[in-house]
Order: sequence, then structure tokens, then C-alpha cells
Amino acid sequence: MTDATETFRAWTGQWASSVAVVIAGTGEEMRAATITAFVPVSFDPPLVAVFLNRGSQMNELLRGAERWTVSLLEVGQYRLARHFAHPACLTGSVELEQIGVIDLGEGPPALANAAAWLSCARESIVEMGDHTAFVGSVMRHTRQPEARPLIAWRGTLFRLGEVAAPSSWTAFAADDLSADF
Repeated sequence: MTDATETFRAWTGQWASSVAVVIAGTGEEMRAATITAFVPVSFDPPLVAVFLNRGSQMNELLRGAERWTVSLLEVGQYRLARHFAHPACLTGSVELEQIGVIDLGEGPPALANAAAWLSCARESIVEMGDHTAFVGSVMRHTRQPEARPLIAWRGTLFRLGEVAAPSSWTAFAADDLSADF
């Protein structure tokens, strides 16, 4: 790794992000992995992107997956974040069911008790440097409005702190809590 790469990697550690688990596959080929590189990319149509290292096991699985889910972890789920961060802990459906999942009917399940989750259908795959962007069309989503998301910053897991200031762009109506598309 070059000095420039290491310096940029350190810079990205300053970027606080939500911690999520992406699930793809079926049966014993179902796998889950912790991610922090996840963003909504469009409201209309609703699209999100998951970014995975090209060399990761989950990257290979998502390449063949038509559907996948993303569960944004709640503060109390930090053990799940640590568990699914290790490639050896990528798991099949039996272990996921023991952990607790929500059957969405079509595609892989979402983690139970997550702060929020969404179900995606593959829209596109874009190679970007040493990562791959998996863009998904959001098919279903829901959230627990009172849940506190787990945050990653500088390689450590955190809970949200005090409010610095309200933002003008985040007001939601009650009917924004859950939707099917």
C-alpha cells in the first residue's frame, strides 16, 4: 500500500457512517456481511448502493444475486456488527434464523430488531477502483423511528450523541415510516 493510499484510508476514517448488514443468497448459500459503505442514491426512483471490496466473499455473492437486503443496525446490535465483519462468520440461513430474521416473502430476510431495513432488486453493478458498487432498486422498506443507529467512526462503533442543530431537510411525515414499491 502506498503512502498516498494509507493517508487516504486514514482520511476516510474521519467519515462517520451507519453500520449495516447486507444479506444475499438462499438456503445454505445465504450469507451476511457487515458494511459501512452504503448510501441512498435516488429518491425517485428509490435506489441505494452498497460498496464492497472486490476481493471480498460478499462481493462474489452479490454479483450473482438478483435480490438482497440491508439492515441498518441499532445500537444494541454491535455484537452482530462485529460478528458479520469477519469473513469466516459469513453464515447460512440456519444461523441467521437463530440470530433472528424477518421473512420478507421474496428474496433474503432482514435482521430482526434492526433500526431500519430494506429489500432491493439488483439494478446495476459498477466497478470503481478496488471496490464494486451494487446499485439496488428498493422494493420494500421500514424503520423503527425511535431506534438509535449504530455508527462507525475511526474504526470504533458509537451511538449518536447530542443534537448539534436541527437540519431543514429531514422532516418526515408519519406515513414515511414504511412503504412498498
